[in-house]
Amino acid sequence: MTGKELDRAKKDGTLTRDEISCIEMINSCLIYGSDPYAKHRKWWYKKGYCERSYMDDYIELLGADRVNELVEGQKKSISEAHINVNVYTDCEGLSYNSISWADD
Repeated sequence: MTGKELDRAKKDGTLTRDEISCIEMINSCLIYGSDPYAKHRKWWYKKGYCERSYMDDYIELLGADRVNELVEGQKKSISEAHINVNVYTDCEGLSYNSISWADD
C-alpha cells in the first residue's frame, strides 16, 4: 500500500485505525532496514523489561495472519519505491529516511 493508497484508506475507512497504525510501523521498520519481527532487548513492557518486536502489539490486536498479510504487502510496495536516506538530521544528530512511492 503506497502513501496515496494509505491516505485513501484513512479517508474512506477501508482499514481500521489499528491496521493503519500497523502499516505505518511496518513502513518505518522497512525504510531503516529493520525486520519488523526482530526482538529488541530491554523493551519496557507493562511491569518490566522483556524482548518484544514492533509487531507484537499488532499481533495481539489484529492476529498473526493479518499482520503477516500487511507486512508482505508493504514489503512489495516498498520494493517498488525509492528510499531517501538521511533526508533530515535532528538536533541530537539522528538521521531520518523517507519514502518516494512509485505512484507519487
